[in-house]
Order: sequence, then C-alpha cells, then structure tokens
Amino acid sequence: GRVMGQSKRLRLSDVRAVFRLVGECRELGIDGQLWRRHLLSELLRLTGGQVAMGGPTGMRENFASSQPLPVVDVGWEGPREQGIFYQYMLDRMHLSDPAMSRFGAQLATLPAGVKSLTRSRRQLADDRAWYASAAFCEYLRPSGVDHGLMSLVVVAGGQAHGIPLFRPPGEGPFTARPRRL
Repeated sequence: GRVMGQSKRLRLSDVRAVFRLVGECRELGIDGQLWRRHLLSELLRLTGGQVAMGGPTGMRENFASSQPLPVVDVGWEGPREQGIFYQYMLDRMHLSDPAMSRFGAQLATLPAGVKSLTRSRRQLADDRAWYASAAFCEYLRPSGVDHGLMSLVVVAGGQAHGIPLFRPPGEGPFTARPRRL
C-alpha cells in the first residue's frame, strides 16, 4: 500500500480503501478491541502516521467533560513511550495542551446538527506555541509523538468517539488529504 501524497483530493483508490476497511472491520465482528486495532493499523498505513488510538472518549455531546479514554492504541515505539503518553492523560495535560484545548473549544462551538470534527495539530496550534508548551516538552516529545490529526464523531446517545493519529518528531505534518480521509 502507498502512503497518501501531497494532493488535497481523495482518489477513487482512497475511497475504495475506506470502504474495504469498513467491510473488514464489520467482518471482524463485535470484538471492539479486534476491529479497532485493525482499523487503527490500516489508518496509520493510509495516512503515514505512526501511533493511533481509538474508542469512546470522556466527552459527551455537550463536550463538558474532556478526559480522553482511548480504548485501543497501536504503533508505540515501546512501553516506555506509551506510559509517558498515558501519564499525560492521567495528569490531565490535554487541558493545557494548546492543540487539544483549542480542539475542545471548536467542538463546543459546532453548529447544531454537526456531529464531527477533524483537525490537524497545525490547524489548532502554531509551531511556536506547540513546541514551547509543557504538554509537548514534558510528555509528547518524550512519548515519541509530535504532529497529530484528531477526529471525533458523536454517535447515537451522545457518546463521542475519537481517533487521534500521530507522527514522530521530525516528520512533517498531516496534509489536507489525510484529514479528508
């Protein structure tokens, strides 16, 4: 499989890959761990990411709570890096993370009826604020992640499900095409 290039437009092969992936996940059945692990691994392959998480978040439709609770994660360099990231969540650093706090603010202002949002880290926080933040310097860089792509959708019952994807430090940001995918 190829990693998505610089074009902003989705190709027919990208749309086919998404439909194929949905079908594969459905075939894996009701085991949420199994199909989410497959989904995330394939999303990493399609977008050029390294680390992905997915599942219900602590956010509800009103976005009042913002404690992320990833159910499945894949792609960590090792248990040390994964542990540092989980400490970031336990310490609630996402609340002061310049990208995540802005993502939460954008979620809170979505028009009625809009149930999803996808943003890259650069759409949420400029490089200066990001690289100077305690969230990045103390947690995210040591966990081996940098540029991110966050997607969240609210499903029936008001539960929010999120998928953050990350690239390691030194790799470029996610472009428009992976965001659309």
